[in-house]
Amino acid sequence: MTLQYRDNKNNTLSLIQYLLRFIAHILSRSRYITSFSREIVRHHDNDAFADISSNGEKKVIQFMTNLNKSGCFADIGFNKGDYSKEILNEGFYGKLLIVDPLESNITSPLPDTTAEIIKAQVALLEEIGESVIYHNIDEELSGTDSLIKQIEYSEVELEYQEQVKFEDRTTLIPVKVDTLDSLAMQLKLEYFNFIKIDVEGAELAVLKGAESLISEGKIDYIQLEFGHACRAARTTLFDIYRFLAKYNYQMYVIKPGGIELTSFSPWLENRYSYINLFFAKKELRDKLTDLEYKSSLI
Repeated sequence: MTLQYRDNKNNTLSLIQYLLRFIAHILSRSRYITSFSREIVRHHDNDAFADISSNGEKKVIQFMTNLNKSGCFADIGFNKGDYSKEILNEGFYGKLLIVDPLESNITSPLPDTTAEIIKAQVALLEEIGESVIYHNIDEELSGTDSLIKQIEYSEVELEYQEQVKFEDRTTLIPVKVDTLDSLAMQLKLEYFNFIKIDVEGAELAVLKGAESLISEGKIDYIQLEFGHACRAARTTLFDIYRFLAKYNYQMYVIKPGGIELTSFSPWLENRYSYINLFFAKKELRDKLTDLEYKSSLI
């Protein structure tokens, strides 16, 4: 009886799978339905959404701030200060290190606060030295300023280069380069409860420049962006995951409803145009229960 029940159940599942494939095949012929389906998947994945107030970042900021109101945070890739403003608006009164290599960014106004604001006009990478930043002429695009040249050309691509004109859209600005390990030592910052890294492709270099802090367990939580800029820098998601996993960090995807624990698999590499990721030391997961994403079924 049990075997017959299993056979009937398997046959029913096979029929359902066949019908679903058939329906998908028919619907896929419509360009509009296909585009709509892709948009549904994009929203489900929280892919390529930059609005802090709705993409889950604000939820992370609120949780991290409530967890460590008097702690030490770092905003690496400060830009115009949107992320730091959200932190301060949540009543944070600890130490906030803001890092950006451009004077026009680092001098951006912040709300009145009792927090100790520590400014560092420097780029953070893996080694101390000097570099240049590709700064967008259009200030509206300043969020994509990068130490990484986003487009590289071979001789056979010169025609394409003329069409894109990357150099015509940016100016090169010399910048000083430090590492987070070195900068923290200079500023006598021994421990970070939370750091956010958004440096348009140089995220792994920033992490490697903080390896002493990370390996000694002196950074609890890390948020960073992964996407096209990292790929332009020849950095894979696996590179980032492997570097942090060896120090016992777990990876989460930030979604509007919270953070979702995610194991690495190769198909993740090209799933997102860009996405905000969250890393936490494994032993701290119990503290994140209220932040973890709860899926809802209709």
